[in-house]
Amino acid sequence: MTKIKTLPAVLVILIIFGSILGYYYVHKPFDAESGFGLFKTVWQILIALFILTLSGGLGRKILWSQDDIATHVDLVTNAAIGMGLIGILTLALGMTVGIEIIPVLILLGVILVVTAGECLAWMRSWRHIHFPRPSLIQRAWFSLTIIILIPSLFFAFAPPIHYDALAYHLSLPQLYAETGRIIYTPDIIYVGMPQSTEMLFLLAIRLGGLEAATILGWFISMLTLVCLFEHVTIRFSAGAGWASVLALLCGFTFAKSPAWGYNDWTAMLYGLTCLIALDNWASSKTRRDLALAATFAGMALATKYTGGIILICGIGVIAFNMRREALSKLASTLFLFASLASLMLLPWMFKNWLQTGNPFYPLLYPAGAMDSIRVAFYQSGTIFGDWLDMILLPVQASVFGVEGGEGYSASIGPLLLGFSLVTLIQHRTFAEDQKLSLQSIYVFLLTAWVVWAFGSRISALLIQSRLFFPVFPAWAILAGAGYHVIEKERLSTIRLGMIAGILATMVFIFTSVEVVRDFFKQNPAGVVFGVVSREEYLERNLGSFVPAMQAVQDLPSSSRVLFIWEPRSLYCLPKCEPDEIIDRWYHDRKVYGNAESILNSWRNEGYTHMLYFKLGADNRRVESKRFTPEDWEEMDLLLSELPIVENFNNAYILYSLEGN
Repeated sequence: MTKIKTLPAVLVILIIFGSILGYYYVHKPFDAESGFGLFKTVWQILIALFILTLSGGLGRKILWSQDDIATHVDLVTNAAIGMGLIGILTLALGMTVGIEIIPVLILLGVILVVTAGECLAWMRSWRHIHFPRPSLIQRAWFSLTIIILIPSLFFAFAPPIHYDALAYHLSLPQLYAETGRIIYTPDIIYVGMPQSTEMLFLLAIRLGGLEAATILGWFISMLTLVCLFEHVTIRFSAGAGWASVLALLCGFTFAKSPAWGYNDWTAMLYGLTCLIALDNWASSKTRRDLALAATFAGMALATKYTGGIILICGIGVIAFNMRREALSKLASTLFLFASLASLMLLPWMFKNWLQTGNPFYPLLYPAGAMDSIRVAFYQSGTIFGDWLDMILLPVQASVFGVEGGEGYSASIGPLLLGFSLVTLIQHRTFAEDQKLSLQSIYVFLLTAWVVWAFGSRISALLIQSRLFFPVFPAWAILAGAGYHVIEKERLSTIRLGMIAGILATMVFIFTSVEVVRDFFKQNPAGVVFGVVSREEYLERNLGSFVPAMQAVQDLPSSSRVLFIWEPRSLYCLPKCEPDEIIDRWYHDRKVYGNAESILNSWRNEGYTHMLYFKLGADNRRVESKRFTPEDWEEMDLLLSELPIVENFNNAYILYSLEGN
């Protein structure tokens, strides 16, 4: 081999670099706008990873983790602890000093300085972990997993378009970022819900913009899947680990939702880590494992009120595992578990008490913007299904659940049900330590089933599968165990595991096709690479909602726009005030009576315009039993007296409220 002297070698590199630079100076791979968009996306990815790394380092510091090489479960546990604590610190900062960029940087800087060594160790530990060598069918599942997750990542890069993100999951953090404080707003009652995930979204938005929050949500879902895979692999087998991930992602809602900017995957992460800690406690009976389980149960509750199901399930598991202990010992253990878990919710209860006088706002009793009429409206509704739906809830939710549809309102796929039934039938074939783990999961899921079933007969909202997603990782573990049973079983010369694997692959392919179809239909890659503008992308997916929001934004800065029948406000804050639970007309009819009095009340409150969602109103004229013909007559009378500012394809109509 011929050696090249140093100087000529440098010249060779410079010549190559210069030729490349000259070529791309003329043949630009992208224009300035596209280049800025790509740079912004890279920055937002780094912001999301920074928040997760900071969370991992803080969790590692709190848990006194010393090993440089840890399992995925350990690393995810560290991050989960850190995320919950950073959420509380962000709440405290926003309620006191404020969340302008300087206080946020100081907070994160202090955490970084205190945990710098732990952050580095947390990052290094990921390099030392290796997945077991996959079989042919597992490689196919891995490929299909990538096919599902990459499109969802592009959706995370693009502007948010999903309903609840536009209504509150992202609109509240965006409002906080714009006002510089965590404020009480009577216009979005969900301000009273626990917002642990939304605090992380707030940090991401403050540092990197709106899409940084959805990217962070996507990475949180990846942590959940990695933790699920490794836990099931350790407990059963690699095939079972892949099957548990597959059982979740074959559900269309699970496959699409990582990019939505919701808090569901964070709640699922806390549900999973709580169950793992309870599993460890069942063997060790140490206070550390119990405290860890309680902390995660509390963090699930601090993510969303229905995350409290994890606390109830945890109580069930503890009671089952201590059924032969003295009653006094059981009582003290349950008290410790419930008390530690409740501590995680206390900051949010305290915030609500300060802002409204109701720690559980907007639930239970009137307070703040929720008077008795609104509380009754929110907590009522037509109960879906009948008692058969309650008894057969897992089957009904699996078979009849459709994303965005009536009732269960989520597509959870068939494999959770199918594989988990195998586990129940073949329970005796598991090893003794596996049986002990499975027994805790049985109790965990049975408790969840009872709570979900009876809740669905009390409240119309509590039939929705998505409200109870925190327990679904436990169901996925049960499904993975079911595949483990049949993985190597034979019927004569036929391998049952191969047949089950092929059937599962077929289901996964169907879900992949749905995801890819939506990817090309909605085209998030177009906006990421600058092929279509942000406005074109939003209008393609949200229709007339987008020009209506732009019209609101274009109004004078002193304008206040009241929404009727439309709860989504992300793209018009802070000028707009949404109809967050679709009850504004119902409420004002009860309070003020006729159209003239209602209009005067709006003007007295300072509203200058009204955005009327005509399609939403027309739909409720047909379907809703809450409104009488007289209600609609008054609505039509009010509209007839208002001048139209702009009509958006007869879907939205912007009216002026200014008058004598």
